[in-house]
Amino acid sequence: MAEETVTDRRRDAGARTKQRLMEATLTLLADRGEDGVTLRDITSAAETNVASVSYHFGSLSALCCATAKSAITRLLDEQLASLQALDEHASIEDVARAVAHPIVDALSNPQSPDRALLRIFDRTLSGPPGEMHDWMKASLERVDEELMAHLRQALPDVGDEELRFRWGCVTGILRGLVAGTARTDLEGKCPTDLERLLVPVLAGTLSARV
Repeated sequence: MAEETVTDRRRDAGARTKQRLMEATLTLLADRGEDGVTLRDITSAAETNVASVSYHFGSLSALCCATAKSAITRLLDEQLASLQALDEHASIEDVARAVAHPIVDALSNPQSPDRALLRIFDRTLSGPPGEMHDWMKASLERVDEELMAHLRQALPDVGDEELRFRWGCVTGILRGLVAGTARTDLEGKCPTDLERLLVPVLAGTLSARV
């Protein structure tokens, strides 16, 4: 029994260390990107040592990759859940509201964990081709499938190719807001005001209203 208790404590301590490493890496990746993150930065923020990175992940690159994948998966799960909550009669405004949810939360709340997730998502999309890009493409497919189903339902007269083009335009708008490159200041607005401003723009882009 005593041996089991010691083993359990070690396992729990290891799990906590691993979690601290990923949390520290998440913040640093969001702020600097992988090229701007060092082992010393991470271990200092996580209050642990370099050996723990090697033990739990094998390398700095593997730690960054695992953290980015975890962040992106969490973000995509949130988007997928919002889309799956829509019924078959959802309007284009409902669809726009669902995809805007993490953006609204992140921009209206400086403490929102979605801020770091969105920045990592944008950095990964902007990065060079490679394993992460291939992984992200495969991960996005499950969200795109659900999204396209609702877009086809809301806009039955528009073909898939054009729907995908319009969604690409919406993605550009959202990425601009996340990266801070959009020429507008939405920082600090309450969720209601931000949604009121953003949803009509996204819905208008998706429906191509003139």
